[in-house]
Amino acid sequence: KTLQIAKALASIRPSFISCTKNLNRDDLVFMEKCFQRTLWEYEDFIDAYGTPTIVCRRTGEVAAVGKEFCELTGWKEDVLLGKQANLNVNTGGTSGQLASSRGGSNTPRMPEAPKSDQDGSRLQPVFLAELLDDDSAIAFYEDFARLAFGDSRGSVTTRCKLLKYQTKADVEAGQDTKRQMTRNGRNGNAGINQEDGKVECTYCWTVKRDVFDIPMLIVMNVSDLRYHAGRPSRY
Repeated sequence: KTLQIAKALASIRPSFISCTKNLNRDDLVFMEKCFQRTLWEYEDFIDAYGTPTIVCRRTGEVAAVGKEFCELTGWKEDVLLGKQANLNVNTGGTSGQLASSRGGSNTPRMPEAPKSDQDGSRLQPVFLAELLDDDSAIAFYEDFARLAFGDSRGSVTTRCKLLKYQTKADVEAGQDTKRQMTRNGRNGNAGINQEDGKVECTYCWTVKRDVFDIPMLIVMNVSDLRYHAGRPSRY
């Protein structure tokens, strides 16, 4: 499964290199300023929109998130933005290489003195792949490879499974509750996605590009299938 993602990203590597090879330091600084300006505009929009929304850099790092998304998945905003340690142990219950690789982000980063929380965990933004189960993550990167340098107005609307934020303590508490319900003669697996820690959703996302026509950020709008039968709004 990891190979499938690598293959999808490798397909856009030549285009990315071609677009960036002539950029200098001033261009890169300008790109970041454009990103921050666009992000500031989206943050105001997210606050007023009322639909679970998440914005990521082209690398997949979460850059902005709405409170509705946090309520849907259980992830805290500070955890997603890298201001608080990520103690999530929920990888979707699969045993593949992709699931095992999510124990911590291994995306290359610029050398710097890492910030740490009280438990010694490095503080950094969560990556989008950490929020999706394996099949959804593969589908996302395949679609991203198609849209990144393709149709600038294109978008993807499909189903996915988001992973709920669960710490080790949450998992143990859930197991205790399940055993108690079973002893009381009730179905210990009652409820949607309570067993595997996933939320089945429909999502619509698109890629926004900068002035150099390079993918800048990913805007994702989510609709929980438990409450909404329709398709999510498009940007």
